[in-house]
Amino acid sequence: MNENSNLELKATEGTISISPKLKMTKRMAINICEQIIMQCGTLNNYKRVSAKMIQFSCMVNPVKIMLFIRELDRNFIINVNHLNRSLDGDIENAPYYFKLFLTIPDKE
Repeated sequence: MNENSNLELKATEGTISISPKLKMTKRMAINICEQIIMQCGTLNNYKRVSAKMIQFSCMVNPVKIMLFIRELDRNFIINVNHLNRSLDGDIENAPYYFKLFLTIPDKE
């Protein structure tokens, strides 16, 4: 009758690019990102994309999505915010998967 694939919740996917508002080290910026992600959801992993860019893959609880964006905005400049909303399933209960790109400018 019902297949498992039909019962799965479809997730909302997002891509956010950020850079620090204040002067900070790369380690400090990574720690702040980790804290925000862990406060609002789950950190899947992070990796260095280039010398200046770190990519975080995370899942954010839908109830805490506004807190997630607000905390990012408090500490970082949000350069790009792109969401792909799924039209299938119960979107209010579906998780938000984000790729968060942190860019650290050169030291002056």
